[in-house]
Amino acid sequence: MQLDAEEVRGQIDDLAGQIQRAFASEQTVSGASLIQELEGLRKAMETATPDVIGAYYGFLRVNESFEQIIARNAWAHKRFWPIYLIEMSLLIILLGGGATLDVWSTHNAWLSSLLAHPAITCAWWGAVGATIAALHLLYYNRIHGTLSQTIDAWIATKQIAGGVLGVVASMLLQVTALTTTGSHAVSSGMLPALTAFLAGFSERKFLTYLQTKLGNLLPMAKGSL
Repeated sequence: MQLDAEEVRGQIDDLAGQIQRAFASEQTVSGASLIQELEGLRKAMETATPDVIGAYYGFLRVNESFEQIIARNAWAHKRFWPIYLIEMSLLIILLGGGATLDVWSTHNAWLSSLLAHPAITCAWWGAVGATIAALHLLYYNRIHGTLSQTIDAWIATKQIAGGVLGVVASMLLQVTALTTTGSHAVSSGMLPALTAFLAGFSERKFLTYLQTKLGNLLPMAKGSL
């Protein structure tokens, strides 16, 4: 392979210009990382004994990464708005449905008794928190160019996972109250709802907290439950 240092340097400069133009308005994080790699290759070629072959293969690697990011961003632009609108519709349905059921419960004894169960309200708050988190992460990942094709499966289960974690959060809150105070005072009210919302909004942090909390509660629970 016959390579000229100036030719390789010109290719690197051209690719740097393409990356700068492609990421001028958005997804600047991905663009900046590629530019830094190209700057490193350019500096390596300015040494006393430039490694032209190494710089050329480095250029090919960065160019391949650039093409992959461009393809991923094109997919993200195509799929972002449909997924975002679906999540926004789900949020409106959850909020509107919750408000409607709350109003109807004042005229229906059976519905009122059903909604009085903490598991129902906590599941609803967990699903609301999960939906808001999905909207936030969709926007954040689109801005930073990290929206991937695996997002569909994650979005499809987000509300269900949030509802389940909301119920688990309320149960954990009740267990904590029983093992520390022996009271059921937190079985209703805004505290279980707030805990369920936070669990749905940040499920990873909640699962980490749950693992730690259960480890602390097991010794305390002996003889209390």
